[in-house]
Amino acid sequence: MSFRPTTEPSDAAKQLEGGNGSALPALLTALCSEPATGVTIVSLRGRVVFRNVQAARIFHENETDAQRVLGLYWHDYMPLEWVRERLMLLRSISEQGKPALMRTIWRDAQHFTWIYPIDGARDGNDPLFLLITRRVSSAEQADVVAHAEVDVVHSNVMRLSTLASLSSRELEVLALLGRGLTNGEAANELGLSERTIDNHRAAIYTKLGISDRAQLLTIAARAGLTPADAERKRV
Repeated sequence: MSFRPTTEPSDAAKQLEGGNGSALPALLTALCSEPATGVTIVSLRGRVVFRNVQAARIFHENETDAQRVLGLYWHDYMPLEWVRERLMLLRSISEQGKPALMRTIWRDAQHFTWIYPIDGARDGNDPLFLLITRRVSSAEQADVVAHAEVDVVHSNVMRLSTLASLSSRELEVLALLGRGLTNGEAANELGLSERTIDNHRAAIYTKLGISDRAQLLTIAARAGLTPADAERKRV
């Protein structure tokens, strides 16, 4: 029997009562009450059967209608590289029976998604998975990673909005300066001159319309960038 797509936590919880015991429905209802937590239930093939408004806001600019994607597959509305990466991870989770934690830079913010297999719950013949997504600043990142009980999987694709105007090198500089490095320390890290770093910093200010380091730190903290993110594929 197929899972009936819904945006109502109570309806999803009722359909899951025969799956992972009584704890999951209660957990689902509690998670959906948190304003910063995106919650999705998806099948092994990427069919979205539950999604709250917060999840819609995380992944789609100005998108508050979670109903729009219900019953659709990820490949119907998300970039192909993004979809392939996540379907491979779902298959791995299904085979191993263990949850995973994925880090993604999306719409200029760092997000962590906890992915859990839902024992006994299916959409037709496909196993179902619970995805819990939260925005995590650079200040919070170390704590999240330290308390993760599984290895963090870094998404190889990202989507930028305002930051899309920055070159790969400028993203590297933003990441380093945003983590508190001085121009000289960033220069040593990248093997560049301090003057070159200052030129990149000035270009970042111009492109982002900011005028001081405090604004840069705020943007960088939200993005949670690392130098390695500069080489991820933009989609």
